[in-house]
Amino acid sequence: MADPDGNEPVPFDDATADALTEAFDAAADDLVAHPMNMTKHLQLAALLDRFAELVDAIGEREFAALYRDHAQALRVLSDQAEVKSIGTDIVASLRVGSGTLADRYLIHADGTPDVERSREYVVLVDDIRRRAKHIP
Repeated sequence: MADPDGNEPVPFDDATADALTEAFDAAADDLVAHPMNMTKHLQLAALLDRFAELVDAIGEREFAALYRDHAQALRVLSDQAEVKSIGTDIVASLRVGSGTLADRYLIHADGTPDVERSREYVVLVDDIRRRAKHIP
């Protein structure tokens, strides 16, 4: 039956179907075995996505891309060592001190401080750092 929107299904071979089934089964098994860990990973991923938007707004596009990549990885990784490595990387990138990424603020287009988004930025830095330090 044709899709009323004109979209046709993309055919793929048995190997692709098997690989997708295997990946889904592995993710489901991991979710059953470690439901709290997966929830914490997904929460951290959501925070990283929002933080990446703010980091992008301060002009740090490479860091923004890094946080987006980490968020995506946290959604799909089940290997605890890899997840822990991401947590360590996040903590290192958000170290405290003058001139660091954690010590930044956002501004409006006219150059005045954007107090609301800067406050959100600081809260996200603290929350992300805390969660990344204690990633299961």
